[in-house]
Amino acid sequence: TPDRHVEPARQGGEDVGMFSIDTAPSATIAGPGSSNLILGFDPSSAGTKKATVTITSDDPDENPYIIYISADGVAVPTPNIIIRQGSTFMPYTGGGEYNFGNINQGSSSANITFTIYNTGSGLLTLTPSPLLVNKSGANPGEFTVVQPLSDTLIAYTGTQTFTVSFNPASAGAKSAIMSVESDDTAHTPYQFNVLGTGVAIPEILLRHTADLAVNNLLSGGLFSGFNAAVGAANDVQFFIRNTGAGDLFLTSSPV
Repeated sequence: TPDRHVEPARQGGEDVGMFSIDTAPSATIAGPGSSNLILGFDPSSAGTKKATVTITSDDPDENPYIIYISADGVAVPTPNIIIRQGSTFMPYTGGGEYNFGNINQGSSSANITFTIYNTGSGLLTLTPSPLLVNKSGANPGEFTVVQPLSDTLIAYTGTQTFTVSFNPASAGAKSAIMSVESDDTAHTPYQFNVLGTGVAIPEILLRHTADLAVNNLLSGGLFSGFNAAVGAANDVQFFIRNTGAGDLFLTSSPV
């Protein structure tokens, strides 16, 4: 049997770029014998892909030798995380924010609920680092997080919630960064900002002496120190104190 002389295999077809000749055959194949031709398939999208492979040789009745290739690109299930506060979308790049507004120092805001959604085709797993929702930034200690109950969200419809409250210990603008890490590699860490302003508030106290060791006169309490002889006036000095951080404004004269 004479040797067959083979030209390198050539590709063609509508999806030729997704197929490759990983190993070309030898240019000469002794007879009887064989030489390997290895084709590769690397789809860039899902769906059926087609190509042709053409082999030319000195075979007198099968030249060129053409084979048609069909292969399916299968989409790999992937998660997709998004976070919303109500209907408001929080961009994952840190550009989203929630503003708690003005809250009196020493007080706490309402718990605000944030919802984590998995809109992707694969299971989403949140990554503890060390918590599922972590705080950083300028004032993380003045915001309180109640963590999600689970670290997994099913495909397409999975949700988990967490809450954040603002608890300013002092007056002024406060901020923190909320961060969620997951196996959605395109959107991790998922970060957004929380803001709020601590408001300094006054605190009124009344004393009938400058001695701080003497108990305050509570609002609604009784003061019985006005003893005086009939016909003799008796004046008692009271001290109105502001023990808070904010200015105290008296809006009327004592009556």
